[in-house]
Amino acid sequence: MPQSHSDINDLQGPKEKRHPVVIEEELERKAMREEAELLQYHYRYAHASFNKLQTMARQRIIPRKLANCRQPVCAACMYGKATKKQWRHKSPHNKAESVGPTRPGQVVSVDQMKSPTPGFIAQGRGILTTARCWYATVYVDQYSSLGYLYLQKTSSAEETLLGKTAFEYYCAQHGVKVEHYHADNGIFRAHKWVLDCRAKGQGLTFAGVNAHHQNGMAEARIRRLQEMARTMLIHAKSKWPQEISANLWPYTMRTANEANNITPKMTDKRRRSPMELFANTRVASNPKHWQHFGCPVYVLKEELQSGKFHHKWKLRSRLGIYLGRSPQHARSVALVLNIHTGLVSPQFHVKLDTAFDTISQIYKGETKHLSLWQLKAGFLTSKMIPKGKKANKQTETVPPSQPVQRQQVPFS
Repeated sequence: MPQSHSDINDLQGPKEKRHPVVIEEELERKAMREEAELLQYHYRYAHASFNKLQTMARQRIIPRKLANCRQPVCAACMYGKATKKQWRHKSPHNKAESVGPTRPGQVVSVDQMKSPTPGFIAQGRGILTTARCWYATVYVDQYSSLGYLYLQKTSSAEETLLGKTAFEYYCAQHGVKVEHYHADNGIFRAHKWVLDCRAKGQGLTFAGVNAHHQNGMAEARIRRLQEMARTMLIHAKSKWPQEISANLWPYTMRTANEANNITPKMTDKRRRSPMELFANTRVASNPKHWQHFGCPVYVLKEELQSGKFHHKWKLRSRLGIYLGRSPQHARSVALVLNIHTGLVSPQFHVKLDTAFDTISQIYKGETKHLSLWQLKAGFLTSKMIPKGKKANKQTETVPPSQPVQRQQVPFS
């Protein structure tokens, strides 16, 4: 029987045989969008593992649709977290079950690391200090896995003891009392440290000589923080190569520690975060308070913030570098490094370019330095600046009427 003209032009066949068509390309595009969105949250949360992020998606902290999407590959993590491939495995059989701590503060592991690169110490006003941050002491609660980071200029017993006092004050704010410390041999055997533990009725044990595995929890935490800090620096420097330097490692370490404390603990059956276990309360992370470290941030001019007169044809904002959240203000307050003066201030009226889109518009193919903060901080000399670089007319300096005094922004 010959087909009618309408049947010949109907490419989908008779109406009764029509079926909805699923276009694979659309599904692939949707999957790629979800992977890209998951990668953005990976940048926000200091390059935390994708397993933790997808657990947060199941907890509806971040969008639920990201819980089952394919885990993307982060180039910065491939460069910053590379290790030797494991060639043997420990047998899980006949492994004696050890009884660990049953409450926060019962046992705290502590260790100290030294950086080969001097760390930048932020100031709110005055002439930039020549002091540098070289050490970081890490405290890890063995029950909750909560970490506390205290950055130091030296490894002296006095400064390490100040970190111990700061950590115990932090614990007291959450209703926790430290009962016992477990540390490596070294600075923690100092007479002042031992006397302080005895005066407070705290126990103190040490790992064996050259037996760092006996303090494995603190060692592993230092390694994890270093990996996350390194990947944040690699990612930011790949986007903004001339303005980001390794001297900002103290702030990447602090951001990594905060991210580790509020993301789920994968060994916990209920997938609670270390902060929830430590404080014994429900603490929800708000993704809007987490942004990409080192991204460009545009700060509203001070005249506009205070309601004073500002010329309508002049720039209404200045460019800075995002150093993470302020430790002493609300979570919505950002620490911003002024790229011209090198001063760091807590700012609320800001716009962050988390995708680094404005960098290419500013550079316009040039490779010259746009900022002077490294030069003023003493990390670069005038000979290291390209010949074509001179003092920027837009460089902001401290007003003459402002008292010159050093006001350092605390690390922790």
